[in-house]
Amino acid sequence: MNKRGQGLSTSAIILIILGIVVLVFLIFGFTIGWSNITPFLKSSNVDSLEKACALACSLDYKDDFCNVERKLNIPDTRETETLKDGELYTCFELVEENLVGDCPSIKCVASADKILSCVEDFEGKMVDAAPDGTCPAVTGSTSEILPGPFSDQEGIRICCKYTPAQ
Repeated sequence: MNKRGQGLSTSAIILIILGIVVLVFLIFGFTIGWSNITPFLKSSNVDSLEKACALACSLDYKDDFCNVERKLNIPDTRETETLKDGELYTCFELVEENLVGDCPSIKCVASADKILSCVEDFEGKMVDAAPDGTCPAVTGSTSEILPGPFSDQEGIRICCKYTPAQ
């Protein structure tokens, strides 16, 4: 019997090719740096954030909707002045940016940053709204609701500016 050398099986050839591809990827990652490769590998998580916010809304979890911060992964092309990739946002903030659906059953109170902008930037005062949704009356002054991201026009906390009555 005359036996010649046995050839490589197809599965062995495929495994060798896969091994070479993985080796090239590792060499590439270590030589130019992993930070230059990861932008090609990451994906957007807007869909999962929308599902998490919708779940918090449907279960009426106010704390989860208003206070729990979630990391946003979006492509650089979708970044705006207020939405940055890798930053933390609450569902309430994502609703304000029209990135996820609104939750009419949950009313979030303005955050500390927004209270500061009301007080420092507009010389207003964060107060609990009167039952009719207006600024509470203060004797000897007129008031107006300052619209903006710090005022919830539907009512819990609003930014009011008081001026002396003439």
